[in-house]
Amino acid sequence: LAKGSLHDHTPAEKQPYHLTLLAKNAAGYHNLLRLATTAQLEGFYYRPRVDRELLAQHADGLIALSGCPSSELHRALLEERRDDARAVAAWYRETFGDRYYLEIQNHHDPRFTPTIAKTVDLGRQMDIPLVATHDSHYCRPEDADVHEVLLCIGTNTTSDEPKRFKLDGSDFYLTSEAEMHDRFPELPEAIENTNRI
Repeated sequence: LAKGSLHDHTPAEKQPYHLTLLAKNAAGYHNLLRLATTAQLEGFYYRPRVDRELLAQHADGLIALSGCPSSELHRALLEERRDDARAVAAWYRETFGDRYYLEIQNHHDPRFTPTIAKTVDLGRQMDIPLVATHDSHYCRPEDADVHEVLLCIGTNTTSDEPKRFKLDGSDFYLTSEAEMHDRFPELPEAIENTNRI
């Protein structure tokens, strides 16, 4: 998601926000295709991007999750910009209605763990449902080392370069439902919403 317009090519747009969109039905699938095509053909600036205007035009049939720690909402929460976070959540709820969920992830990373409670509080204040997700880049924990090699190949770096792009830890695998319950024992509704979606 572009921070401004998908046509902007400013330095701030080099790091767009992340957003999760899922097709609920055939209309959503067609809208998802339209968004992906426009992101590639018109919004590409370092990465394919859409903007809020385009999202609003093609929201029908889509489920929107607020995204990972690189999302618009979570960045506002991480930076203690609570009013901005409320405004972001309000816009998405207005645009997607009851198809908008606040996404929580628990990778036991102290940089991002504080946003879980903030997201839960925001969801309760604004009556927006939570959904538990897990950032998965490989299938099993033991695949972490192979994934590191793949990242090195993709970024033209070596594993001994300290400033290379990498994921911290081996916690980015496909988790089971039981593991998700263990990660969010006090939030069973977030797991139920995962299953509902």
